[in-house]
Amino acid sequence: MPGEATAFTIACAQHIGQRHQQQDAYAFITPPDPGYAEHRGQLAIVADGMGGMAFGDLAARCAVQVFRQSYSGTEQGDALSDALLRSLESANAAVCELAQQLAASGLMGTTLIATALRRDQLFWISAGDSGIFLVRDQTLMQLNIPHTLGRELDTQAAEGLISRQQAEEHPEREALVSFLGVEKVPLIDRNPQPLALLPSDVVLLASDGLFRTLSEQNIIAAAQGDAAAICRALIQRTLDAANPYQDNVTVLAVASRGTRGRKRRWPWRQRQGRR
Repeated sequence: MPGEATAFTIACAQHIGQRHQQQDAYAFITPPDPGYAEHRGQLAIVADGMGGMAFGDLAARCAVQVFRQSYSGTEQGDALSDALLRSLESANAAVCELAQQLAASGLMGTTLIATALRRDQLFWISAGDSGIFLVRDQTLMQLNIPHTLGRELDTQAAEGLISRQQAEEHPEREALVSFLGVEKVPLIDRNPQPLALLPSDVVLLASDGLFRTLSEQNIIAAAQGDAAAICRALIQRTLDAANPYQDNVTVLAVASRGTRGRKRRWPWRQRQGRR
């Protein structure tokens, strides 16, 4: 029943892959105080610094740190969706300020995804192409909208504005159309209404180094056990793929302590792509 307390835990694992620098950053808060947990819930954040721009590692770490600090200052009674938005805006302003200090304005950026879980109610926010996924009943669903040129090209192809071949073969398909590090983040995806989780659900936050390497079935197969075991399994499967160009990979899992719940139909996707 929605609103019932479920013991969800959070864990994270990452690997540098075949890169010379780790440009992913993450943080999570699992408040030990019941009052704090009831107020702000559990927070999870992953940021992926943009490797084609300057100081991607610093951008990611700055965004995560400021986001976490801003969210921790959430006032009693604040809506979690609004708190996530304010925190993302604070993180973006901090990345822009840091870029200015480093004489890298317009040349520094990072993706950012975050979830807030209070009881079994999940909220998320994202900018960029890092992914928030729900594993339910042996099915994988991406909750957030990836902000890539490829998605916009696919929409244009569906509307008949360009051909499917043009969309699929565009050399800039993977280019980001939204990220932190600009005066105003162009696109922000968030859910104004919470998603009710089941005790058997697993939520994954991941940089693209994970889901561009592993298939859906590989991810689903690894999403067994507690949060820490899931993270270890996903990182190991990524490394086992032996991709010679493996990007940094970070995965953060939100999972229950193993209690199985009854099946429920997939939720209708409620989304807000531009704030």
